[in-house]
Amino acid sequence: MSKDPLSNTFNLPELFGVVTPPKQELIENKTLEENLEKFPDDFDRARNNLIEASQRTNNAIAEVVDLASMSQSARMYEVLSALIKTQIEASRELMALQKQARDIHKTESPEDKTIVNNNLILTTAELQEVLGRIEKEKKENG
Repeated sequence: MSKDPLSNTFNLPELFGVVTPPKQELIENKTLEENLEKFPDDFDRARNNLIEASQRTNNAIAEVVDLASMSQSARMYEVLSALIKTQIEASRELMALQKQARDIHKTESPEDKTIVNNNLILTTAELQEVLGRIEKEKKENG
């Protein structure tokens, strides 16, 4: 006898195993510094969750495409449309997560970027004089 109550009710073979989600640990409210230390773990967990959801949605889309084409049911095509929308949203979330990670890393390790713009404003005569002195010094030292 199957663990799935719908399979038992309709005398169907069990199509999907009963899945119990893993227990999630509670996230404590910590300071910003402590949260930034755990950021790589949180980022990896969120990224893995989004990738797993995306893969499961892809599998579901493949199955619903078959069901919709066989049944020609408007409801199946509606479900298919919703699954595709979910897949697109998961992809957008993954991209947003990547952008947030880059932004956090930028603020986490700001590089000391000093730009020095030395602009000399000279007339051509002054420039010729400077270049002449440089050539003269090269000949004397050379």
